[in-house]
Amino acid sequence: MVQFRLFFRVTLVFLIVPSLSFAQIDIRSLTDLQIFGTSTYDFRESVTDIKEIKGSPYLTDEFSKGEILMNNTMYQDVLLRYNVYNDLFEARLGQNSIAIDPAKNPIDTIYCEDNKFVRKFLQAPKNNSLSHVAVLYQHNNGSLYKRYRITLIQATRPGAYAEAKPAEFDPMQPDYYLGRGEELYLLKGVKTIADFFDVEAKEVKSFMKSGQLKLQREKDLISLCTHFSILPSNGN
Repeated sequence: MVQFRLFFRVTLVFLIVPSLSFAQIDIRSLTDLQIFGTSTYDFRESVTDIKEIKGSPYLTDEFSKGEILMNNTMYQDVLLRYNVYNDLFEARLGQNSIAIDPAKNPIDTIYCEDNKFVRKFLQAPKNNSLSHVAVLYQHNNGSLYKRYRITLIQATRPGAYAEAKPAEFDPMQPDYYLGRGEELYLLKGVKTIADFFDVEAKEVKSFMKSGQLKLQREKDLISLCTHFSILPSNGN
């Protein structure tokens, strides 16, 4: 009888523990786009307008399956694409799509096209606007974010020595931000890294020289952020 009671208690623990571990986040499939609090629009009409301009405003033109974390609920298999020019995600269901405005919904995180996007307020002089940024590295002492950018070059009329050119979307170099909590700082150079992590600029330059790192390379920025965020001086 004692052995049976012991077996029953151990079995009960194994039955209960998984439910406690996974009860924190509700996982469900998307069935209604209206939960995001934005109005639907006709997908085919938006495509017609975009085709009149060379290039594309999207990170990837096609919709792909992604995930949205909102109000502690993870919505899976959501067809998404990111409009970089307007800094808006578009979700599609059937023939209809909606633009997900970061300022008008409680979305926490969007997983799309191998990126993890979060909503952050950008530092001035960006007018502190709310934007989607991709997470490249995350740590309590310093995280690195990437903001994709695309500009629209206006159409030009024909001139005496030049032909007319249509309007064109032109991808630009991304902006990179260092962040801690809700504060983001536009990464402009070595001084930004030194000030953010409270180290000497020469220490940053020395580490870059030893590893042959360059600020123009994204993987090197991740290495810099990883190194200085775990220094003892930046600990708890």
